[in-house]
Amino acid sequence: MDAKKESTETPLVRVPYEALKRSVRDESKALQEQLATITKEVEMLQHGHRDREVVIGDLDAASDRIQNVKRKLQDREKAEKRLLNSCYTRLDYLSKPSTPEKVEEFERERLDRILIDYLLRESLKESGMAVVRSTELEGLVDVDIFLETQRIASTLKQGDCRSALAWCAQNAGRLKKLRSSLEFNLRVQEFVEYVRSGRLLDAVQYARTYLGPWSSVYSKQFYEAMGVLVFGPQTKCERYRQYFAPARWDDLAGLSVLNSHRDSTEEVNIEDPMQLKQFQTLAAGLPRAKHLHSKIRCWLTKEVMTDENPPLLLPNGMVYSRKGLETMALANAGWITCPRTGYRCKLEQAERLYIS
Repeated sequence: MDAKKESTETPLVRVPYEALKRSVRDESKALQEQLATITKEVEMLQHGHRDREVVIGDLDAASDRIQNVKRKLQDREKAEKRLLNSCYTRLDYLSKPSTPEKVEEFERERLDRILIDYLLRESLKESGMAVVRSTELEGLVDVDIFLETQRIASTLKQGDCRSALAWCAQNAGRLKKLRSSLEFNLRVQEFVEYVRSGRLLDAVQYARTYLGPWSSVYSKQFYEAMGVLVFGPQTKCERYRQYFAPARWDDLAGLSVLNSHRDSTEEVNIEDPMQLKQFQTLAAGLPRAKHLHSKIRCWLTKEVMTDENPPLLLPNGMVYSRKGLETMALANAGWITCPRTGYRCKLEQAERLYIS
């Protein structure tokens, strides 16, 4: 596989591979715990003098647990075989001969996959699946991941963090490696909901249990969030009123879309197909493909946008860093002016975006 294809198609193989690795790790741990429990129960049956009927009942119970473990292993085996076959299918797909005809076919299928990606991300499930069936790309599209994401987003829109927190627990290692603040933001929201409902003692206990461990990582955000206890849901302070705004649930659900407009004066790398004018024209309006460890720089400050200095979306669709916009607002009585379009608005009208 050439360097260009390798750089743009890595996620195609990485997704089923990471899922397979996680499945094997989690299942091995669960199996060891279950077998240890069953072994201990069987060993206890060998000691002491108990009634014959009681022993038979215990043996039947142990047998039922063993059968239950067996069924779970069979189901897990099917799921892992599916993931393994997906890895083989995608590796074989990426190893096709690089003849002109094959390259043209590959580029056409790549565009189809980007289209499917867009439709599923926009919750247009039926349209996305129709394209999947018409192009016969079932083995190259991770539909189940999109459906899970939509389910989690739906529960968040309903004001429920449980599904999202369960997903964070399953992917804790990956999130830590990426230095993601997703779990922290979810925990802050649950803390806010305790305060909103007037359960202040429960809010304090929740903060000690679930927010305290994050205080050294996100110290500024942690101490700011603790101010919610003082200001409460009826506050007129803009900074803390935002904590109780319904829009926070939309942010957590990922409904805000990050549109990064490129500067036309930037140097173009001809080895990157995403920078070719023909490709940009063809893909206009579609989301950018996934890039691992992307760095997004603010047009104003030229600094990298991070969780500490997050991107903010203006009503006109332009995106700048919080630091850049706050500096501008401070010098203009709370007003900001988009340097690229001249659009003028208040800082409070800018919406927080989350990079994932």
